[in-house]
Amino acid sequence: LFIPKQIREIRDTQCGLKAFKSSVAEDVFNSLQTFRWTFDLEIFVIAQLRGYTIEEVPVMISASSIEKRGGVSFVKDGWCIFKDMWRIRRNIRCHRYEK
Repeated sequence: LFIPKQIREIRDTQCGLKAFKSSVAEDVFNSLQTFRWTFDLEIFVIAQLRGYTIEEVPVMISASSIEKRGGVSFVKDGWCIFKDMWRIRRNIRCHRYEK
């Protein structure tokens, strides 16, 4: 899949744990255009393009807090993921994420 160059250095874009300053969260989340499996990627792209600092911090998550059901199916969800990734790519090229 296409990985935007803005986030290639981030090791785990799909980790469910993310923290933001409230002003950054408001700015980034108000600019989202995808809301399914790829919204994590879009968050990082927007933050990077707007000059916010992204820092990866190791965390320990207990096994009991991990949900056993769910997950992504590339057979079932693949087309939606592809379309969203294409939309993110188009938005980058059209400068839609820049302030």
